[in-house]
Formats: sequence, structure tokens, C-alpha cells
Amino acid sequence: MLPRAHRLTSGAEISSVIRHGRRYRIPHGTVHLWITSEPNAVRAAFVVGKPVGNSVARSTVARRLRHGFAPLISMTPPGSRVVVRVFEGSHALSSTEWTEHLRTALTAMSAVLMPAAPPAVAQDGDGS
Repeated sequence: MLPRAHRLTSGAEISSVIRHGRRYRIPHGTVHLWITSEPNAVRAAFVVGKPVGNSVARSTVARRLRHGFAPLISMTPPGSRVVVRVFEGSHALSSTEWTEHLRTALTAMSAVLMPAAPPAVAQDGDGS
């Protein structure tokens, strides 16, 4: 389960992540990632609209997403804000499938937004 401290709850915060964040398309949804300069905890929200199904189906998808995202918190850069928007047909995916899709998206976006440091140049000790 995703701890309360890691949830985005304000509609304004969710809108700003969607507006300013980087977008990555996954099967049955879109992941928005915005890395802020604040060293706060990673926070996430899941947008599951009516096209997904009735309230039971939407709640099931949201629960699977929260369960699937929880183990990925440690691999997400500190201060990140994540919003996952799901599309029609997503009710068939399991928590494991969501975890894999989210891991792929976060890995790809983190690599683009936070490129690795260039390799250090080895010095041979002769001063030149």
C-alpha cells in the first residue's frame, strides 16, 4: 500500500504535474513525472476516469496502481511528483503488470531528466 505521505491529494498539484511534467506513454495509460527542486518525499496520484468502468472497477484499478507503485518509490528521484492517468481497458491488468509498466516509464524518464554524470578522466600521474 502507498503510504499517505507519498500521495498527491490536491487537484492543483495534480494539474501542475500534468502541465509541467514529462510524459511517458504506457499500455493503458500515461505517466507524468515532474522532478521538483524540493528534497521532499516522492508523491504520486492516480487518475482513473469513468471510461475504465463502474466504481468497483475504478477502485480496483486505483488500488492495484497504489500497490504497484509502492515498491518503486525508492527508485524515483527525491522530490518527484508522479501522476498516472489510466485509459479504458486498464481494469484487466494485475498489480504486477502495473509495476512493470511503471518501472519502465520511471526508468526511461529518470534517465532523460537526470542524465548520468560523465565518466571521470583518469590521470596518469605525470602531470600532463
